[in-house]
Amino acid sequence: MFDTINPYTAKILVAAKDQDSIRGISIKIRESYGWTYKWVSELEQIGIISRKKQEVYINKSHILYKHFMKLIKI
Repeated sequence: MFDTINPYTAKILVAAKDQDSIRGISIKIRESYGWTYKWVSELEQIGIISRKKQEVYINKSHILYKHFMKLIKI
């Protein structure tokens, strides 16, 4: 689970807003759609992100998300 948090997923978590698409996130973080899709899928597997059709939703109550957000605010 902790190996999923890396520079790519960090950029996704910082940039993503609820109802963004993977394409929109990839544009925001300036990474390819395929690479962004891969890491969004990894975040989805551990429960930090969920998807409904094209929209991405962040599980802000997930313990890893909370810890990560505390880390970047320091």
